[in-house]
Amino acid sequence: LPLFGSTRATAHLVLLPLTAAAILAFPGKWPGWTAHLATAAAIVVTFMTPVLSVVSRFLEGIVTGGFVSSAGPFLLFLMIVASWLVYRYRRESWVPILAGGAFLQASLNPMPAQLYMLGYQYARENATRIHGQIQVFEEGTIEPVVVFKDPGDNSLHVSINGKVCATSIPEDMQTQILLGLIPVLLSSDPRDAVVIGLGAGITAGSVTVSNAVKQVDVIELEPKVEYSARAFANYNHNVMANPKVRLIIDDGRHFIATSKEKFGVITSDPIDPWMAGAAALYTVEHFQQCRRHLIDGGVFMQWLGLYQLDRDGLKSILAAFAEAFPDGDIWLTPSDALLVGSTGKMTIDVEALRKRIADDPAVKLELERAFLPHLEDLLAQNLCSSESLKDFLKDSPVNRDGNLYVQFGGFHRQPWNHAELFEMMWSLREWDVDRFIVPKESRADFISAIEKQWVQMEKYAQWRIGRYRQYIQGTQR
Repeated sequence: LPLFGSTRATAHLVLLPLTAAAILAFPGKWPGWTAHLATAAAIVVTFMTPVLSVVSRFLEGIVTGGFVSSAGPFLLFLMIVASWLVYRYRRESWVPILAGGAFLQASLNPMPAQLYMLGYQYARENATRIHGQIQVFEEGTIEPVVVFKDPGDNSLHVSINGKVCATSIPEDMQTQILLGLIPVLLSSDPRDAVVIGLGAGITAGSVTVSNAVKQVDVIELEPKVEYSARAFANYNHNVMANPKVRLIIDDGRHFIATSKEKFGVITSDPIDPWMAGAAALYTVEHFQQCRRHLIDGGVFMQWLGLYQLDRDGLKSILAAFAEAFPDGDIWLTPSDALLVGSTGKMTIDVEALRKRIADDPAVKLELERAFLPHLEDLLAQNLCSSESLKDFLKDSPVNRDGNLYVQFGGFHRQPWNHAELFEMMWSLREWDVDRFIVPKESRADFISAIEKQWVQMEKYAQWRIGRYRQYIQGTQR
């Protein structure tokens, strides 16, 4: 599949048995040397057609037009000759003619990238929606990768296996940047970092900007995702060319479980938990494994999207995190939740953190890129502690390896219900000022700045929730 693409690979599977049938059926009816010639031609066609498919993929970047770019003239000539021979010598063998037509159809009509871009949404909305310009389309061994540009705001989106998982729109940029910066800023020593999931590479790029970070291992399951990160080079600091970065093709859980090292930072941004196979990256056991692979004072961060999960599914992930990190924190952006844990209870020395940012200009610029120019803007996103969720999570199902509740415990995938889930999370706010070390003389000003930021966050979140509700109502109509 990665070599030929799904359409041509399927077409080859049609051609191979057709050729085998031709070798068996035709030579006995042909006089003299023509039998040997037909057999040799059939064998050459069988093995050369896949080669021509590979060549045609290179031609696509040079010559436009369906026939040239898909080796169409050769295939068309081949099928005309084959059909005539079948009709001439095997009048009753009409089935190969139909199969040949199917092969020709598959060869000249490749699978649309848009179908891999948005999956069922493309099929449902194709008649009414302009999906944007395809920038990258790669079919990997495990999943297809598509990068496209939105025609409305020219933002870039990366879709993996039909699910958009990263974009360059401001709200997503903030979340993706914070997934990289927060654990680096809070870690006792962020020298060695691990990023689970490459995607657009924005989180990995944000990890690299700190001078304190020396090596970043990015763990990605599908090799073709590298193409999407390269397409986002203008947004991720060209992370794939950064000498600090080492791309490791592996399963995130497998890498953590089998590693003999400990890390100062582990930040995890996999696909949504309701996607097939992803629930295993949100279990108690995986979170515990990550905790065991942190250095003393190291920081683990987990992304949790506040949409397309029901309340039980969301609570099951929060319960899994709270069990593994009972002294962890929950942070909240206007669009997502960020779960932050360490090897013990975290306290944040505000002035020391302010100095760390001031001494690292690249980090300060990255926070500004996340629309958080002041330290109080960042710290206001600290929502509550794991401990404060005890009553809320009481009797909640817990996502474990033994049940994978988010995937198998019930149909937890929902419509775009961001408003409901965000409001639920916002109601859990229990900000513990004692987690922050602040000089007495500036304590009142610090708390006042945090409260002002809360007001701004809530206003923005309510505006965004209203926009989502209008979108949902429009799609329902």
